[in-house]
Amino acid sequence: MITGAPVNIFDYMTAAQIADVQSNAATIDVSTTIQTALDAFVVAGQFVDIIFPNGTYKLNSKLTINVSYMSVDFNNSTLDCTGMAAGFSLDITGQVGASPYVNGKVAICNGLLLGPGYTSSVSGIRFNNLNSAQETGPSHISLLNIVTKNFSVGHTFLSNAYLINFFNCDVMECSTALTQAATGTNFGERISYFGSTIFNNYVTAVDMANPNGSFVFSQCSFDYNVRHFYINGGRVILSNCHIEAGTYAAEPIYIDSANGGTFVMQGGWMLCTGSNTVSIVSVNTTADQGGGAVFRDVSMNNLGNAAYFATGTGRCTVSNTFSFDIRQNPLLLSAVGNLLTDGGFEGTVVADAFITSDSSSITSRVTGANIALTNSSSYARTGTKSLRAAKTGGAGTAAGFVIIGALQEKSSAANRLLYYTKPGAETGTVFVSYGYANIQADVTTGLPTIYRQTLPAAATLTFTAAAVDWTALRSGEPIIVAPPWATHSVILVNMVSFVGPGSLYFDDVEITAM
Repeated sequence: MITGAPVNIFDYMTAAQIADVQSNAATIDVSTTIQTALDAFVVAGQFVDIIFPNGTYKLNSKLTINVSYMSVDFNNSTLDCTGMAAGFSLDITGQVGASPYVNGKVAICNGLLLGPGYTSSVSGIRFNNLNSAQETGPSHISLLNIVTKNFSVGHTFLSNAYLINFFNCDVMECSTALTQAATGTNFGERISYFGSTIFNNYVTAVDMANPNGSFVFSQCSFDYNVRHFYINGGRVILSNCHIEAGTYAAEPIYIDSANGGTFVMQGGWMLCTGSNTVSIVSVNTTADQGGGAVFRDVSMNNLGNAAYFATGTGRCTVSNTFSFDIRQNPLLLSAVGNLLTDGGFEGTVVADAFITSDSSSITSRVTGANIALTNSSSYARTGTKSLRAAKTGGAGTAAGFVIIGALQEKSSAANRLLYYTKPGAETGTVFVSYGYANIQADVTTGLPTIYRQTLPAAATLTFTAAAVDWTALRSGEPIIVAPPWATHSVILVNMVSFVGPGSLYFDDVEITAM
């Protein structure tokens, strides 16, 4: 007879089974015995708290736990599922006809679920209703101190599984740790993990394909997974989490094109402990599908020497990032994150540059007495044109211009890349400075004017009569945060020591802010 007191699962097992469990080297399969007891509790229709005395329980077939009628404390036991051949080790479900709002409880706690290996056909915990046509299911519940290890998939969420909380529930050494499928019924709303570690999974830590679902992680760690996130729909949201690995074979965060897949990381720390050479995120969403990647207030360091932090054509935003003085991170955000209107200088007119110094008063953005800026088809690194900076006078005559990108947010940390070539025999020196400026229209002439600037980094280009092929120039490290008064990130080119008449050409200029 079931009473209101906690139920000891040993009361439903034989003496031989109990002794085997207590040996902590279990060899006797107890899954059928335990399942018979669990089914009896559901038939009785009275809620029970079930306690498993500490030990190792050999399970060669699935256990189904109906959280509408029971909560289970495994009492720091090991559920040894290494003898299973296929299927799921634990099926967490709810009773058809019961209200999901009465499930506000710790449904399962304090256990290690051990599988036969990540290459097996056995998965760990499935959250799924017995009748997918009904709303009720394993929702509004919490799991506490459950470790899932060595399965094909650690946690799987299917129909009517939603509003589930995991506290200190680690998932490790699986092929995929957590997954929500692309199809299902009424599932995936706010699946939350708190203080959990998703560690050393061999394909993907989080595989998210449910367009109506979300994974929410708070103060969790994602450590040394082959890929941390694959998102093909829905939302993955991190708050004050930790992402770490040595190096990656491909982008650790991958967002595919379907269903507005979204990744948001707020706060926390992202780092690599090895020599990573790939970009961190690949964003392949399109404008009509929404989605993208957002990183806010994240500490980032040693992420590698890839050209870009993000690849793909989708939206990626990095704002107010923190790091050590030498970041050792990808220097540029993404090719689609360029702050320039026309960084390839393919337009009819020059859009992102203007003259800053001339031998006479400046009366035009691009045409002066000693310097002229044009989009020229004479030379191009890519496309058909480049920016030509033509100087008329010799060394010591004033000539200079600036290339600008408007900052989207205050206190951004911007970096810059440009390519230059000198096809002729001109000689002399050109000074290229990088930094930030406050740019406004002059109240009298209407021309853009630098009212205030800071140029913490610079490079000196020294030319002989030999031609110079297209050469990359980066603003480098450390990446300095923009002062609050800045409106633009700038590349200032001073040609006063360049010997004219002659020209330099610039192409594929990128300024990105992180």
